[in-house]
Amino acid sequence: LRHLTARQKELGSDLDRLRRQRTVMHGRSCELTAELRRSEDELSAGDTEHAQLRTGLVATETELSGLAAKLKADQATLDRERQKQLELMQQASAAQQRIAHLNSQRDAANSAAITASQRLDQCVSDTVSAQSEVLRRQAAVDAVLGEVATLDSRVREVRDRQQQLIAEQERLQQQLREQREDRSARQSQQAVLEDLERRQEGFGIGVKEILSRAQSSDYAPWNSILGSVADLLEADLDEAAILEVALGARAQLIVVRELTPLIEYLNSGASRLSGRVGFVEVGSGEWGVGSEDTSSAHQTSLSILPTPHSPLPTQPGVIKRADQLASLKSGLPGLAETLLGTTWVVDTLDTALRLANGDGRGCRFVTLQGELLEDDGTLFAGTVRSESALLTRRSELRRLKNDLLRLDRTIADGERQLADASQSLKGVERVIDTATSEKQELADRLAHARSDVTAQRQNVERIGRERDTILAEAARFESLASELVLQIDQAQREWEWFDDNLASLRDSFTALEAEVAEHDTRRAEFLQQQVDQRLLLATHEERMQGLRSTVVRLQEEQRQRDEQFDEAERRLQTSATQMRHLNLQLLNTNAELWELQLLDEQFAAEVAAILADKDRLRTQKSSFAEEEARLRAARRELADRLHANEIAARDARHQLQVCAERIEEEYQMTLDEVVASGASAFAKWREESGEWRVGSGEQAEASEQSTSNVATLNLATTDESVRHSVLHTPHSPLPTPHFTDVRPELEERVNRLRRKLKMMGSVNTDSLKDLDELDGRYQHLSSQLQDLEEAKATLEEIIRQINGESQRMFLETFEAIRQQFQLLFRKMFGGGEGDIILEDHNDVLDCGIDVVARPPGKELRSISLLSGGEKTMTAVALLMAIFRSKPSPFCILDEVDAALDEANVERYSGVVREFKTATQFIMITHNKRSMQIGDILYGVTMEQSGVSKRMSVRFEDVSEDGHFRISPAPGSNAA
Repeated sequence: LRHLTARQKELGSDLDRLRRQRTVMHGRSCELTAELRRSEDELSAGDTEHAQLRTGLVATETELSGLAAKLKADQATLDRERQKQLELMQQASAAQQRIAHLNSQRDAANSAAITASQRLDQCVSDTVSAQSEVLRRQAAVDAVLGEVATLDSRVREVRDRQQQLIAEQERLQQQLREQREDRSARQSQQAVLEDLERRQEGFGIGVKEILSRAQSSDYAPWNSILGSVADLLEADLDEAAILEVALGARAQLIVVRELTPLIEYLNSGASRLSGRVGFVEVGSGEWGVGSEDTSSAHQTSLSILPTPHSPLPTQPGVIKRADQLASLKSGLPGLAETLLGTTWVVDTLDTALRLANGDGRGCRFVTLQGELLEDDGTLFAGTVRSESALLTRRSELRRLKNDLLRLDRTIADGERQLADASQSLKGVERVIDTATSEKQELADRLAHARSDVTAQRQNVERIGRERDTILAEAARFESLASELVLQIDQAQREWEWFDDNLASLRDSFTALEAEVAEHDTRRAEFLQQQVDQRLLLATHEERMQGLRSTVVRLQEEQRQRDEQFDEAERRLQTSATQMRHLNLQLLNTNAELWELQLLDEQFAAEVAAILADKDRLRTQKSSFAEEEARLRAARRELADRLHANEIAARDARHQLQVCAERIEEEYQMTLDEVVASGASAFAKWREESGEWRVGSGEQAEASEQSTSNVATLNLATTDESVRHSVLHTPHSPLPTPHFTDVRPELEERVNRLRRKLKMMGSVNTDSLKDLDELDGRYQHLSSQLQDLEEAKATLEEIIRQINGESQRMFLETFEAIRQQFQLLFRKMFGGGEGDIILEDHNDVLDCGIDVVARPPGKELRSISLLSGGEKTMTAVALLMAIFRSKPSPFCILDEVDAALDEANVERYSGVVREFKTATQFIMITHNKRSMQIGDILYGVTMEQSGVSKRMSVRFEDVSEDGHFRISPAPGSNAA
């Protein structure tokens, strides 16, 4: 009520404020209209003045263009004359240099002719000595060639044998590789099928639940479940697909011995199956179906046994009845006939349709192509999903196991053949290596001899060429000297002509420079005039632009004022409407307040009664807690006593076992053997002391029972049979000595005897027997060691294959992720370069992976040197690259965009939006841009202190103006 009253006052003040605001806005709108008219008049006058200034500037630019064209022509003429003068100067200088060069060449040619005559005499004498040396060394080369030919024929024979062995080895290796790849592929296929079998893919959720209960429970009705139809039937792989189509949904029926316990369980209401499940009773031909919600259950009886005398087998196109495709894993007579008695396998769909309308009315038909025609005329076609093909999958799994056994045997034979071929090849290679080394020595000798011959022949040829060269040079030098004299005279005449032309060019060049300077001065004056006019025009344009901006601004302000005035008018009307509604609500609230006060008095009386009951229950709880504490203390005391007794009993058993082990270890006798021997240290002592005479058996037995607490050599055993050993000792009237009186003496005697045994040393009378046992043990261990070594070699080969396959799969996945990462990195950063690099390409399975990134405008660096936002963007790009190579149905992003700015959040949102079709994202974020890409927004609010409430909003339920769309009530008509 106070809230409504305050709200009424607030709305009243808002109404007054809005009325004042409307008056102020009307006055400002009138002022803006007057200012807008003034600005438009000034803009019209400025346009006229701007047109006049532009006309004057165009005339000045026309005059300047004509002068610039004339100046350009004069400047071109001057440049041509200057270039011509420069060329003449270069030609004159070149002529002078040529004269000097020709003089130096003439002097060099004269001196070279004299030197060539001296070298010619030396070449003649060197030619004679070199020819005699060539003949001597050619004889040595012929001898080495004969030895090389003999060795080559022997090497060719051995290499032919090597090629044969290599071809055989490569054939065996290729065959082994193909067989191993085939085995690896079949093992992978087997693993996939076994995984599908283990996860019971293809079964409904309810069927999986029923089969799981049947395996883990021995109580009714689960102990009457034999399994599913797919578990109990099997077929050949070629016929499994047809049988799968024939069974259809019946493959998931649960086979039970009897339906009665199951029906009672379903009728009890305790069932809570996760899906719809069908049941079939063995031998009855009836099957039931449990409802999906399992609140109640029902079953439907359906007789599907075949007609005894059916004419269908004799019809054309009929292959066999479908139950003949299946065989039973265990003795369940009638199961296949019950399910498939009215299902027939035919060749084509036309045959099925013909029989369904004729003699086969009421039967089901399956074609060899997999079409199924039901008894009611329903036709099913298309392929069966591989994960739901239960019988086909299991038939294929059986065939794979048989193929793998066959491949293992074949691979083992191939490995033995390959080992034999490798040994033969190694022997041939040793022979080839020996022959190759001998051939290499001969080749070295032959190469050395041939190089000597070749060197001498080259020396003879060199000397001959040198002699010819010297003769040619002498003739050339003589002709060159005469030519140089003529060239020197011609160059002198050319230099004089160049000097005369340079003098005439200098005069014309001076006149052209004066004319160009005059034109340049006039052009500078026109340019200054043009700059002044353009400056004035720019100033005027700037003023005109300001006036246009002012007009546009005033028009925009006028439009905004009109909109604000309309908004204020709308808000004023809205506030008046709210005021009327608020007054009505205030009256309703006062009436409800009085009603709530009456209810409050009633609830206060009920609370007082509840508090009294609470105090009484608290008192009872205290008494029960005290009683519970007393009983727990008594229980702990009894448990402690029981534990102490168990420890004492365990110690006694341990002591007895230790004593028995010591007797067997020291004397190689068990307690039973000691008792049977009748030996007693105490009896022996009495015989030696002569204190006893022969008496009755009863007196001796009584005396022995009273004194034989320990009667064995151990003196510490507690065996009952030893303590009651019967001793035949003589009777004596002297007092009977007690065992405790003579125990120290007996223990000293036993210790003395033990020391003597140790001094004697161990004498093993069973050495030969031990030797035979050790030899047999050695043979057994040797065979086991051999088996272990073979198993080790097999395991190493398997590990190598696994490593090779793992490396291949890793490199393929790594390359795919790398390509996607490079693409997504450029999308996330809007450019740049990112890459993932293996640290060691030779050990890809154990090496690390380095992530390098180069954001736009930065150098390439490791991810550890990037900023927080750059690390986040790089990590998201890598995660999305992994998702793109192997998509995942779900992904949780926990405040990934916390370190990103607005531009990066936009690119990050765009990348996430691309993956929405294949992956469902659960994103935790505080960024509004990231929230915009979602479909549903979940939030937690606290309407009351300490009470949290979860809220969800679908973006499709929110309109463009931010309001929720109100869905029409069911059954209402649209307006």
